Amino acid sequence: MNTKMLKKLFILPLSCFFIGCGGASSDKQEIPTEPAKLSYEVSAITSIGGNITPKSQLILTGNTATLNVAADNEYEIESIVGCNGQLSGNIYTTGRITSACEISAKFKLKSHSVTATASQGGAVTPVSQLIQHGGVAVVNIAAAAGFDIDKVEGCNGQLNGNLYTTGSITAACEVSAKFKLKSYTVTATASEGGTVTPVSQLIQHGGVAVVNIAAAAGFDIDKVEGCNGQLSGNIYTTGSITAACEVSAKFKIKIHTVTASIPDTAVSITPMAQTVGHGGRLIFYTAQNTGVGQYKISGCGGYLKDSIYIIDSVTADCQIVAEFTEGILNLDLYPYHEDSSIVVSMDLSQVNVPNTDLGYLIYKENGVVHSSTEEVNINYSTSIRMPIARNVYKKVISNLKPDSEYEVCMRGVNDFKTTGFFGCKKIKTAPKLHEKAIIIVNHDVEPEAVVLIEKWMAAVKRNNQHIQADLRKLQPGTSAAVLKQSLKDSYNSSNLKHVVFIGYDVPALADNNTGTKYLGMYSSLSNIVKGDWHNEHEMGSGEVTVAVIKPRDTTVSQYFKRLNDHYDGINIYPRRVLLADAQIDSEKTFFRKDFEKFNFEIDMVTGIKDYNDLSEAIRWQDEYSRNLLENKYEILFIGAHGSTELHYPCAYECIDYNFIEKAEPKTKFVIAISCNIGHVLTYGSPIISYIFGKNSGSLSGLASEVLYFDVNGSSGRRIINELKIQKKSIGDVSRSFGFLVVGDPFLTLI
Repeated sequence: MNTKMLKKLFILPLSCFFIGCGGASSDKQEIPTEPAKLSYEVSAITSIGGNITPKSQLILTGNTATLNVAADNEYEIESIVGCNGQLSGNIYTTGRITSACEISAKFKLKSHSVTATASQGGAVTPVSQLIQHGGVAVVNIAAAAGFDIDKVEGCNGQLNGNLYTTGSITAACEVSAKFKLKSYTVTATASEGGTVTPVSQLIQHGGVAVVNIAAAAGFDIDKVEGCNGQLSGNIYTTGSITAACEVSAKFKIKIHTVTASIPDTAVSITPMAQTVGHGGRLIFYTAQNTGVGQYKISGCGGYLKDSIYIIDSVTADCQIVAEFTEGILNLDLYPYHEDSSIVVSMDLSQVNVPNTDLGYLIYKENGVVHSSTEEVNINYSTSIRMPIARNVYKKVISNLKPDSEYEVCMRGVNDFKTTGFFGCKKIKTAPKLHEKAIIIVNHDVEPEAVVLIEKWMAAVKRNNQHIQADLRKLQPGTSAAVLKQSLKDSYNSSNLKHVVFIGYDVPALADNNTGTKYLGMYSSLSNIVKGDWHNEHEMGSGEVTVAVIKPRDTTVSQYFKRLNDHYDGINIYPRRVLLADAQIDSEKTFFRKDFEKFNFEIDMVTGIKDYNDLSEAIRWQDEYSRNLLENKYEILFIGAHGSTELHYPCAYECIDYNFIEKAEPKTKFVIAISCNIGHVLTYGSPIISYIFGKNSGSLSGLASEVLYFDVNGSSGRRIINELKIQKKSIGDVSRSFGFLVVGDPFLTLI
């Protein structure tokens, strides 16, 4: 009940009391009531930073008021309360109005986000912050070890030390800091006697500096130090640079060595070696002893005064040389064979003294004495008996090592020299040249074998990249003389090293004395006749590997199928050696110890005491046959006396082709150190039976075509050494002895 109603209720009784209630009166008067209120005032107040409109308004009871709230540009609404209202966007709507009420709005300055980012090499803090409109942000810029601040930008700020202060913040913005590796100065200094470059350089943190150290003429680098570096050649590389540092190079005067070279004891130089500082002066004392001809001394820019050789200024390591001046001995490389052959010539016109032997010898190979009987054969030394038939003698020394220095000396007896070698000269062979191989297929080879031969050649080329193999097919009627001339032309125009004859009836030259045909004669292909010098003959060392593939009871096709199976990995031979020595004790051909050092498993057939004792021959034959039948060998070495097909100790019954066929050898290599076992053109040739018998499984053999005999084991040692240590093919080994290869010459030990 409202106030007006209470008032009415209160007044009514009082009226009755004062006027009475008995009846109506004509002057009776009613008291008016107060009317109900219909609206209330809604007012609004604001803080700095904005406005509310309208400021005041009358709202009917029960209705709501709506006000517009507007913040100034740099402000935003912080809070708004009153009249039980709610803000939506910039419109404030009150609750239902039942009484006067007030709305209060507060505004605050806007805040903007300032973010900070850093590149590799440093950090920024804080990475994000809120700044009131018009305020500034401060960012700490911290470079990592080894880095410097490169640049900082964004938010219109400035860097002072490691603090970046933005400009007045009026909107969200970003500060970006970039860093760079520190750079340090590396300086270099040099003492007298050289230079360093560069003398100064800037190196980034963790990098290295490279300094070129150059010694002046006559100086050497003594030591270089600083910046934790190392010297390699004339380049000094520092360690990792983490601070400024200095490289210091010191130089010292160069010390030179002067050595003397004398060809023999016929001349002396004292001392044989001296050292002196760059530009210094040296003297040597010389004396010529008895000997052949005169010597001249030269080298190092010196001169001979009386018997003293004087060098006024030594500016490099050098050698003074005493040379034989008569021009007796001369050395040249043989054209197209410069890697393995030299030509020795001797002009004896001034030394023609009767009853004197004068010759040459390979004295050293690569500085090592080359005079052991196991290392030098007859091709490396020879002599001429005076008086001479002509003034100039020439000979080809073949089968030398590529890229090797050979020292060749003259030698003589009687009035020439009694103390050794003299008149020595040196020559160096060329690096290994591309080799040529000629494969000669006779007209009688069956067509189906040619395909197998071509497959074999492909395998040879794969395994021997340095060999160029050419195939030649002989037509019927081609003579041995024509064929030899063709090979000679190839020899004199290329580095011909291998000739392989394939066929059933290959052309062969006949011996002038006996008429016997020998393929071995093809080894003499040079323009210089090997028989020019006294006591020379065809044996000793070959210029070219000569190989013969001449089946007897089998076909060419069967042999090459067997050979290709080996190249394809189908046929594998055990790593065992059989030493079949049919010599008496005083003529031993093989020794077990020579093979044991190569870790071979070794079987030996030996024990012959008397060549005429048939029981010993039978025992030897049985044991030899039993071992061959086991077919467990990679190499067979056989040594025996004999001629052509007859061999001791068991004559025709021991090593002839019938015996070999029954023994069925399947040894990869057959090495025959035996008289005449290699007569490959005779019907009953033992070596042909070993390799090409109908029951054979062997692939290649070495044999003498003319004559060979060894009684001290040196040949066996040399052959196994060249096969195993020097890794030569069976054909390359053959040239050391002048042996013939029966079968594939390109095979090697596994």
